[in-house]
Amino acid sequence: MVNNSYNHPNPYEIGKIIDDPDKFFGRESLFQFIEDNLRQRVKVILLHGQRRIGKSSILAQIPNKVATDQFYFVNFDLQGYIHKPFSHIIYNLAQEICDHLVDDFDLGQDYLTPPSKQELNNDITIFFDNFLPKVFWLLKSKNLVFLLDEFDVLTNQKPRSEERNFFSYLANLIKRHHQLFMIAVVGRNLVDVPIIVRVFGSPPYHEIGFLNKLSAQRLITKPAKDVVTYEPHAVTKIYNLSAGHPYFTQVLCFTLFLRARENQWKIYSRDVELIVKQAIEKAEAGLAGLWESLPIPERVVFLAVAEAQQRAISQHQLLPEHPLSFLEGYGVIQTNPLYQATKRLKDYGFVDDTERRVKVPLVRHWLLQHHSLRQEILKL
Repeated sequence: MVNNSYNHPNPYEIGKIIDDPDKFFGRESLFQFIEDNLRQRVKVILLHGQRRIGKSSILAQIPNKVATDQFYFVNFDLQGYIHKPFSHIIYNLAQEICDHLVDDFDLGQDYLTPPSKQELNNDITIFFDNFLPKVFWLLKSKNLVFLLDEFDVLTNQKPRSEERNFFSYLANLIKRHHQLFMIAVVGRNLVDVPIIVRVFGSPPYHEIGFLNKLSAQRLITKPAKDVVTYEPHAVTKIYNLSAGHPYFTQVLCFTLFLRARENQWKIYSRDVELIVKQAIEKAEAGLAGLWESLPIPERVVFLAVAEAQQRAISQHQLLPEHPLSFLEGYGVIQTNPLYQATKRLKDYGFVDDTERRVKVPLVRHWLLQHHSLRQEILKL
């Protein structure tokens, strides 16, 4: 029965880590890939996906979805450690392990303590020689799996020697401890983080892509199933606007839920059309982050794709003009940086395989509303 309470909380989440398994939908094949590799004792697994695709939520869900009878998972986010000393990272990783074990095994606070920062600074090997053996004794036959978020951030700003220390030390730990495994998330293709390939070789590598249609439909309808009724065409329109991107799906549904309060808790196709501008405003943080991550050539090509696609839509053309050809109409000569930018946009899933369409229509709307191709061209 539909609950018409005006004050019902909005069940959709924008930009938050989804750690509740009841609010997480899809990714079954990804979790199966992870479990299959872990059970085959593959010790390093890498996951890759673009911004806001749900990488952190997937890491948070692994303990709920994968082989907990054989594996014990500890989640550790490297985002805040770009400028930290190597020993500081290891100390906080040890502290995170302790916190997990104390909570899950109902241990006393002093039962397991990490080495101090000073001790690690003096001798980093005590993490390997003294601390981890105590952890494995507690885990008995279970394997320890590090779930490392933002794994590639340490390649951005740290001195190369620090990078090599951390990655090489971690690889050595995994090699020497048969009970130690790692699942790491990177925000770039492996070709763009060569140090990871050099240190860890070529581990199994899985892209975190968009949700398929069925999973996206579940994400749209299930969180509010006792409150909101979605007309089928509305669900289709939401999916078409978001292309199954979970962040933009959540944004659209969050905005529609607010509108449904004024509309007897029913959502129709026309409602989706009417909230696009509001949804874009609510997605501004994610969209701005995406834009700021792009170099100038990629911004120019991205805008060219959006404008050429919009022109094709207005002129009822099936295939938009290629962005590099479209840019020639603005007096921009095709160059290798622009060619490479086009390829990178395709590789990262921002444009489709033809390089002629923005993959997420909501993003195309935002590009056209908030950015000028002519102004970006001047920055080349």
